Amino acid sequence: MADPVTLLKTLVAIPSVNPMGRALSGDEYLEGRLTEWLVAFLKTHDLPCEVVRIEPGRANVLTRIDIPGATKTLLFDAHQDTVPVDGMTIPPFEPAERDGRIYGRGSCDVKGGLAAMLSAGLDGIERNLSLPEPVEENLYHFTDEDLKRRNIPTLPATLGEAIEETERNETIRAALGDHVFERLLEAQRTEWSEFRRHVSTWERDRYLEVY
Repeated sequence: MADPVTLLKTLVAIPSVNPMGRALSGDEYLEGRLTEWLVAFLKTHDLPCEVVRIEPGRANVLTRIDIPGATKTLLFDAHQDTVPVDGMTIPPFEPAERDGRIYGRGSCDVKGGLAAMLSAGLDGIERNLSLPEPVEENLYHFTDEDLKRRNIPTLPATLGEAIEETERNETIRAALGDHVFERLLEAQRTEWSEFRRHVSTWERDRYLEVY
């Protein structure tokens, strides 16, 4: 699997600023250089690649993995451009890692997501992971027995369960870094503890006169 942090730093270092309708030009504007990097990245990993030119400096990059017999498609999508760098107080295209965070233009929107998609996609290919069978029915109508019988996992029902799942998720830890990961869990545990002690209006209205 390609390291998502290394990928993100590489992506941030490639300017792809959207001029937002302004008459601006220069190396930092538009997505041409990022498009070239994506094409090279895909070819390095022996993945098919198609470039659809929309206008000068702007293109869509597509790759497709066909699985014989597959009836459904899983789509990953991200834009290549970033908002302008006006007013930034740090070098926008010099990614810096501090305390488990990456600083630089696009590190969150959306090159962070793009790096995660590339990393997850390669991991799935390298480990030959298969997609589960699709479920067309309304899951809200399923009983617990239905979910168990069809081996359908569910999202955590409470913040407490979400914290337990997050603690076991090495992918999230790797993506966030140990420092951010531990601080996130710490903050969520505090929030869950406060929530459990809170008596809501619904509980008062429902139970105060009953008991």
